[in-house]
This record gives sequence, C-alpha cells and structure tokens, in this order.
Amino acid sequence: MRKRSRLKHIDYAGYYVADFETLAYEGCEHTAVWLWATCDTDCFTCEYGTNIESFMAWCAERQSVVGFHNLAFDGYFILDYLLSHGYAAFPMTDVDELRPGQIKTLISYDGKFYMFEVCFTNGHYCKFVDTLKRIPIPVRLIAPTFNLPEGKGEIDYTKYREVATNVPTHEEIDYIRRDVEIVARAIAIQTAEGMEKMTTASNAMGEYRELLGGEGSKFEQQEKAFRLWFPELPAQMDAVMRHAYKGGFTYVNPAWAGKDCGCGISVDFNSMYPSQMLSRDFPYGMPKYFTGQYEQDDEYPLYIQGVQVIFTLKPDGIPCISLHSGFRKVSDTSYIDAVDEPVTIYATNIDWEIYQEQYDIVILQYIDGFKFKAKQGMFNSYIEKWRAVKESSKGGKRYIAKLFLNSLYGRFGLNPRGDCKVPIYDEVEGRVHLTLTPAPERDTVYLPVAAFCTSWARRALFDGINANKDRFVYCDTDSMHLRGLEDPAGIPLDSKRFCCWKVEGHFRKAVHLHTKCYMWEFAEMGSDDYELKCTCAGAPENLRNKLTWDDFHSGWVNYYTDEQGRFAGWKDGYTKLLPKVIPGGVLLTPAKFSINA
Repeated sequence: MRKRSRLKHIDYAGYYVADFETLAYEGCEHTAVWLWATCDTDCFTCEYGTNIESFMAWCAERQSVVGFHNLAFDGYFILDYLLSHGYAAFPMTDVDELRPGQIKTLISYDGKFYMFEVCFTNGHYCKFVDTLKRIPIPVRLIAPTFNLPEGKGEIDYTKYREVATNVPTHEEIDYIRRDVEIVARAIAIQTAEGMEKMTTASNAMGEYRELLGGEGSKFEQQEKAFRLWFPELPAQMDAVMRHAYKGGFTYVNPAWAGKDCGCGISVDFNSMYPSQMLSRDFPYGMPKYFTGQYEQDDEYPLYIQGVQVIFTLKPDGIPCISLHSGFRKVSDTSYIDAVDEPVTIYATNIDWEIYQEQYDIVILQYIDGFKFKAKQGMFNSYIEKWRAVKESSKGGKRYIAKLFLNSLYGRFGLNPRGDCKVPIYDEVEGRVHLTLTPAPERDTVYLPVAAFCTSWARRALFDGINANKDRFVYCDTDSMHLRGLEDPAGIPLDSKRFCCWKVEGHFRKAVHLHTKCYMWEFAEMGSDDYELKCTCAGAPENLRNKLTWDDFHSGWVNYYTDEQGRFAGWKDGYTKLLPKVIPGGVLLTPAKFSINA
C-alpha cells in the first residue's frame, strides 16, 4: 500500500448547498453572477447575494463545506474570481497543508470536477464539492424522488441584466431558494443514512468495508478485513486486467434498425448488478499468473485469458467484441463483425464463452492470463441489507438504497491513473483554462470484481436474447425490447425478485436507429395510456420531448439551412446548450445537434 499523506485536519462548521444565477443573454462575452443563494443542511435557512464578491466574502467568514449541484459549472465562476485575484491552484496530491491564497483541486484527467479546497487570505478554509456526485440526478427530479414538498421553479435565464444595478425579483429569489433547499434537504436525508463521502461509489465502498470490519470499526480494521479477500494488485497487473473490463452491452438488431418494428414488450432485469453479486461466483485473493492457455484448476476456476485471434461473426451471431483500451480508439459500443489480421484480446472466461457462441474464432496463440479463487456470498450481507431497505421504503430512503445497491461494484474498478487537471488563469484571454498534469497513481481496489460483475451481467443478458432471438429488437445492459406481446420465453419472470426479469411495459410502435437512440409509443405494464417517448444519447430533455414521430429519422437537425446549405437559425424549442468557458465563468451556448443512423 502506498504511504498516505498526512493531511492537516480541518474542522468545518457546517454543510451548505449553494447555487449561482449567471448572465446568459445573447451576445454575452463576459459573464458574471447576478444572484446567489445558500441553504444550510441543518435548519434549511437560506441567505442571498447579488455578485461573486459578496459570495466569496460570505465563504471567507465561515469554515464550511459548500456544495453545488454541478460544480463543473458554478466552480468556474469561483476559480475565475480567485485566480484573477492572485490565488494559486495545485492538484490535490501536491499539497498537504494549504497556505493563505492557495487552492487545491480534485479535477479528473477528463475534466470531471469533484472538489476544491481554498485557504482564504484571512486563514479560513472552505471546501467546495459537487453534490451531483452524491445525488446523480438533476434538481427537477430530486424533489419527486425524495418526496419533498416543493418542486423546481422557472425563470428567464437569457434576460439581459446589469449586475451592478440589477435587483432580483421575488420570483427569481424564490426560484433559487427552491434549488438550494431541495438539494440541501436531500443531502440531509442522505447524511442521516450514513452517506457523507463525496461520491455514491465511495459511500457504497465505505459501507461495505464497515460491514466487513464490524460496526464502528476504524479504517485500519476495515482495510485489514477488506484486503484479506481483495488484496491490492500491482499497477502493472491491474493494467493488463483492465483490458477485460467492459461496460454494459447495447445493440440494435440490424433487421429492425431504422424500421417500425410494430408492437412489443420491454423486459428489464431486476437489479442486474446486485443480482450477479448475490448469486454468482466472484474472484478473490491474489491471482496466479499463467502463460499459454488456462488449464482447468478447481482451486482457481475463474480466469482472464489473453489470446491472439482472427474471427468472423457467425451467420446468426450478435457482434459483441470491442477492441479498445489501447488496441484501437473505439468505444465499448463499437462492436466488430470480423478481423482478418491478428488482434489480441483479453477477456474473462465468462466473456470468452459468449464470444465463442457468437463468432467463428481462429486462435493463433494463447498468450497468458490470471486465474482466481472463487467464492459466492462475499457481498450478501451488504446487498441483503439494502435490498430490504429498498423493498420497505419510499422516497429518499428507497432512492438511497438503490444507489448503494448499484454503486458498489464500480468502485472495485477504480482506475488508479493519477493524471488530473489543474486550473490556471490566462491573463491574455482573461479566463480559466484546465491543464493536464501528472500525479501519483492511486492504490488499486480490486478490478477483478468489477470485471466479472459486468461479465456476469452480459451472460444474463445474452441468455435472455438467445432464448428470444426470433423476437429480439434491442438491448441495453439490463433490458430487452421484444416484438409481440406474449411473455418472453426461457427466462425467470417476477416483478420484484432479484435474479429475475420483469415485463416493464409494452409499445404499439417503435423505431430504433442505433444504440441509445429510439422512439416508441409506450405504456407501463397494466396500462393502456400510451405516450410517445424518445431516448436519444446527446439530446437534452427539452429537445427529446419535442421530437415527433416524423422528426425521428437519420439526418434530422435542430437548425435551419438556406439554399446553399448554410446555417440559417435555430428551430424553436429544439435547443441544445453546451458550456463554453469565457471571462467571468461559463456561458451555455446553443450547439448544433443531428440524429445519425
């Protein structure tokens, strides 16, 4: 285990949720905060201000944690102010103790904002965190999910305002009050359930470690108990195994791509990942390295195998091999039908079995691999606890239970890559930039658990597809769309039980253009109230909700063009906004969007 830094302990006086309203009028070249609000998570008292200066003064008077629901937006305004006033930023790993006028940041190599901590010139500290990492849904969904008394309001974001003279209206103040109070109340509910860490995955892992170490156990006891089953793996070993770690499988049957498939049903697997962790054998202990082909070993029955192959999809096969993680720069959902030149694949024995079912494979060389001891039941106490909470609760407690159930496996797959981004202030452009900087690698957790969890999930999904292949239209991770209204064949059905499928609803027409891009007239099970619904990756909700059946085709765009094909304006209501860093902070600007096949 790598030596942990001895960080200075800081006692924070409270936890507040904050939000900014910022300039976003057409033609804005320098944005600014024109209204801010905070709400404490104890008494839900709100405070307000009308510029970034008063907000920073408010923070400097308190030694508190301040959460924003999307720190990647609001955080830029804070960083712009601090860095333009002489503060210096450092990556979290470079600084143990902050001095006045310093900031330490935790921003991932791909630009995800997690946290930054500030030491003000008066010596007071403030930690800014992203509540979206703890409650990964938009504010408008938090109130109904947590059964809170008030919902999100509405204001005109694009109205022109002069920051120096603008006086917020009662409606605007009520709007921002709702935003911060909704999130603050949800955070308070989470905290009461023991979710105090920065992300859902870290909260889940903390809970699991405590169950292993014993209630009230200290970190050292928990670490010892955890590492008995899941030893820290060398970074080089983790890097090889990581090639076998795949995400959820999504696929459109090409026979129905772009066509109305008629009526059918949507079938979902109940709690897919927790079900696999509850019912399957999982790896544990220090793996054994082997060269060549894996040989049956009852003591080490699970394995990751590296092979050099060429392959061709069988006539009735479903493409499911993706070449990525250093082999080729394609996404997990870019599946290959065939290769006629040798490629190297690393796969769990579960995925290797699926590949052999779907492809004719010529094995040129068995390279090497790792084999593991296997055990069932290592996660039972954790999953049974939160399954009981989910089944007996409503509102916030039920949502929290779902987070705990679905977030644990992913923490095992934490990438030890240490590279991060650090904010700097560009004096010429007058705005903040993020620069990539190397950082020490983190401890590995135990990647094999995550790799086999997603492999087992793909096994369950392919079992469902294979049993209903003549009806199969589409799948995504834990769900299938099947033609016809009869129940699916060959899979266990139950509306609630783990390790079973359920018929979620039915549709009377549907068109699937590609993965995560489909439209259907859908009704929940037991209802005939059909509603036109659209799933389209990359499209915001307002755009998806306005798309009609006639709109939904390859080549549709959210803008007009003139006779020469030049941009001629936006289609009303089909707006897609993307963040652009400008002087002062971030501006959400209209962006082109198209539906592609």
